[in-house]
Amino acid sequence: MFDSTAFSSWPAIVLGALAFGLLFGAVGMMSDFLFTGDLRITRFTAGFAGCAFVGYLGVTALARLSERM
Repeated sequence: MFDSTAFSSWPAIVLGALAFGLLFGAVGMMSDFLFTGDLRITRFTAGFAGCAFVGYLGVTALARLSERM
């Protein structure tokens, strides 16, 4: 599904991970707003965004590693 051309430069990788984390953070904030009525950044939202950021970097590392093998 992925090849290493999508992950060729580290600045593009970090920007993609930041965008992915922000997207998931927005989803976390909207779900908090849906259930609590408060639109704010919570520990859940930050953790959700952080996991998305780290997950993107992990997929990138696996794609780049598999290309070398």
